[in-house]
Amino acid sequence: MFEPISAAITAFIASVFVLIGATIWAVIVKQAAHINSLVLQPSQVPIGIHVSYGDGYYYTWAAFGSLVGSIFTQFVIIAFVPFRHLDSHCSRP
Repeated sequence: MFEPISAAITAFIASVFVLIGATIWAVIVKQAAHINSLVLQPSQVPIGIHVSYGDGYYYTWAAFGSLVGSIFTQFVIIAFVPFRHLDSHCSRP
């Protein structure tokens, strides 16, 4: 009886954690971006480290969007789809 509700709650909790992770990732990359312009002092040679978001960052936001979409879908199921499995437990003459 509570399968759609528990699925929606689980997807909501997961989306919150993915959102927090994506936000932390963005802050870390933004704070570390100054490494891209560092040079070694005596020879003025760039240090050679390049910090960027990478593809995983965008995959994380895609995962967040998918989770939010699944929450919406679960609420549509809860609101508009009748629970048919309740009828199977009723005895009919």
